[in-house]
Amino acid sequence: MWTRSHEAGAGSGTRDRKDVSRRRAGAETLAGGLTLPILSHMANKAADLSDVFYALADPTRRAIVAALGRGPESVSVLAAPFSMALPSFMKHLSVLERSGVIRSSKAGRVRTCELAPRTLSQAEQWIAEQRAIWESRSDRMVRFVETLHQEDLSRGQRNSRAS
Repeated sequence: MWTRSHEAGAGSGTRDRKDVSRRRAGAETLAGGLTLPILSHMANKAADLSDVFYALADPTRRAIVAALGRGPESVSVLAAPFSMALPSFMKHLSVLERSGVIRSSKAGRVRTCELAPRTLSQAEQWIAEQRAIWESRSDRMVRFVETLHQEDLSRGQRNSRAS
């Protein structure tokens, strides 16, 4: 089913919130503002991982994740070590929560944050897969260089016998 992704007047070159949320919900925008559902689950997973890596790209957010690695904490306890205003700190928490790295709950006036292990596991799995690929490539390169070295040594011995 084809739908318009922009409402009338929203075509000023900026993306509106509906377009972004529709894209995250699994739709691809085509030229002319038409959208198609994304049929590949890998495309959705890649978008999720991009959000996770974006969230972890900031040192403040990585420090928050490290603090939450020790267990759930209230926002006030998490914010204490940082020299920034609480609204600025809350923006960092918001990025982490939107990416699925953390989740929060509120009891009375206290908001508590905790890690979302499933999301971090997916990122860890992707990193492990990439590491395995590059280690395999590195191992093949080592074998290739060793083979070349052995061939050079055997040529050198042949040349010294011929002389």
